[in-house]
Formats: sequence, structure tokens, C-alpha cells
Amino acid sequence: MCAAVLFFGAGLLSFFPKPVLGGFLFFLGLSFLVEWLYDAWFKLPRTDYVLVLLILAAVGAVNFLAGVGMGVVVAIVLFVVNYRLMTYLEKHQVGEGDYLVRQGNPSDAMYFIESGQLTAQVELPDGRITRLRTMRGGTVVGEVPMYIGGVRTASVVALSPSTFYRLSTGKLQEMEHDAPDLAAALHKFIARLPAERLAGLNRTLEAALG
Repeated sequence: MCAAVLFFGAGLLSFFPKPVLGGFLFFLGLSFLVEWLYDAWFKLPRTDYVLVLLILAAVGAVNFLAGVGMGVVVAIVLFVVNYRLMTYLEKHQVGEGDYLVRQGNPSDAMYFIESGQLTAQVELPDGRITRLRTMRGGTVVGEVPMYIGGVRTASVVALSPSTFYRLSTGKLQEMEHDAPDLAAALHKFIARLPAERLAGLNRTLEAALG
């Protein structure tokens, strides 16, 4: 139908019954929402997903052009911030079963998961493994041990091919010296993570007990 309208003009729509045309448009819009909101949650980094939500909100509140315009502006801002941060990050990829960090190793870096699925697990002396949580794209890993020092108390293993960015303690110190505003923003972001995780745990417990 879309191809026919493209070639023969919008007048062709007058030949279709309104219920059929309305049902087709509803199905088309619903399929876009599923692709943008549900499928994108598993495929996109969280910053890109938030950008999609902002564009959809602007389209719904104003119009399509406003949503596109806002998306361009936000994308430019994110690009500038990400470009500055990327100069301090190392990009890595791991396959299924590969270790991101190993229990007992020095806590000398934090990791920003771009895509994939990983699990944090404790490896007991008797060989048993206890899984702690599963992580997807948009998750930060290893930030607390990096800040407090010491060794890793758990391992992180890829459950599927995954891409991540590594920020070492050395690069963080370099950032603090060369770009203190960027380092301050990163510290503020990291400081919020434990509180957000605790709030999520509380909501889970409330739902289970209620």
C-alpha cells in the first residue's frame, strides 16, 4: 500500500474503505512503537534509548518536525560529551564465556557495557558458582571496587558476545587533571548508581511482599 501511494499519489487512498485504512495505519504505528520502545531496549545503549523516548514524546506533544529537531539537538550534545569521554576509554569485545573481570584480580578499572549480556558471579573455594545479577547494555560494572581499591570480590562473565569500554584508574586520574569538569560529572554519575540500584531492589522487594 505504501509503495502504491508513493507511485500513484495520495488520491489512491480514497479507494480503500476507511476501516481498512484505519486498521492498517494502526497496525503500522503499533509495529513502529514495538520496534522503537521494546526491541530498542535490548539493542541500544541507554543514552540512545532515552533519545528515542524524547523524540517520541516531542512527536506526540507537538509534531513530527519538532521531534526530529529535538532529536538532532540532543544527539549533537551527546556526541560532544561522548567524544570527550571516549578519549579516555578503551573499547573491547568479548565472546560468550569470556571473562570481563576475574575474582581476586586488582580493581584497577571500571567498565561501561555497550551491548550484550553478562553475569556477575562469586566463585566459591569448593568450585561452586553463585550468580549475583545479570547485566545488559547501559550497565556500569566495577566502579565501587575501583574507587575503594582492593581486589575483585566477584567475576563478570559474558553470557553472549558483548562490547564494553574500559576506564582505568590511570585514565581517570588523567581526566581529573586535563578535564576536571568532565571528571566531576562522571563522579556525580557514579555516586548515583548505588542509590538507584538500592531503590530498584526496594521496589522489587515491595512487589514481592505486597
